[in-house]
Amino acid sequence: MSELSERAGWTIPNWGKRYDFPRSTSYALIKSGNGPRVTKIPGMNKTIVTVEADAEWLARLNESAA
Repeated sequence: MSELSERAGWTIPNWGKRYDFPRSTSYALIKSGNGPRVTKIPGMNKTIVTVEADAEWLARLNESAA
């Protein structure tokens, strides 16, 4: 993945690969509200997890584990 696309974010399947989640788990986490927030790209049929949303999700995980 290029540096620019990594800064912008990841598609849901690529985000899941970062954490070794199966594709179905990635979508299930997001659908249930337990995953990161997603952003739909206007004018494109594309949904991404931004770098910021990923960091917020990790922070929530760390808080709930403490």
